[in-house]
Amino acid sequence: MSAPVKGNTTASNPTPASSSFTISHNMNTGSDGLIILMLTMSNVRNYSGATYGGQAMTQLYSINRGGLSQRMAFFSLQNPPTGNNNMVISFSGSVFNPISIFIHSFTGSGGIG
Repeated sequence: MSAPVKGNTTASNPTPASSSFTISHNMNTGSDGLIILMLTMSNVRNYSGATYGGQAMTQLYSINRGGLSQRMAFFSLQNPPTGNNNMVISFSGSVFNPISIFIHSFTGSGGIG
């Protein structure tokens, strides 16, 4: 089995001032696609979900780092639609603090995720 090939990366540090945030990401073409979404924000709110190209992503990990006043989460989606699509991140309420967003695409993942 060959190793996954890293594709496109999208990074942003917006302040949504809303209960959701939409960002465009370009998923590279290839077999066994995988997108990983990594998020960090203030722990005042929580993540309530994420979609890519209209497909629900699976939350893999979430932690509230109370001492840092931060909440982190990881989401994934296997075999996402290729090309430019919207990533929509939803929160438990309006977020008025900056969030850190990192989106990584892979091909040849072989079901990793």
